[in-house]
Amino acid sequence: MVPGLLGLLGAAGAGLALAPALRALTYPFLVLTLLSLGRGWYLQLRVGSVTAWRRRSLAVLAASTLLAATLWGLRFAGLLGGRPF
Repeated sequence: MVPGLLGLLGAAGAGLALAPALRALTYPFLVLTLLSLGRGWYLQLRVGSVTAWRRRSLAVLAASTLLAATLWGLRFAGLLGGRPF
């Protein structure tokens, strides 16, 4: 999809230059995602009282965790770009 969009803009070669960079950055982005979600879950579970804000933040955190797991699963299955290994 990205090379097609870049081709419309007249920069088809730029899409090919992005592929190795994205493959090399897969694992640092995965670590960043896991650290961010881990910190969010740690802070969510550390708070004791149940408030309306905590319930809403739990819903957002659960949805973002589900979305991240789905996108990373598709990435490592090779369905969202090339396989990283």
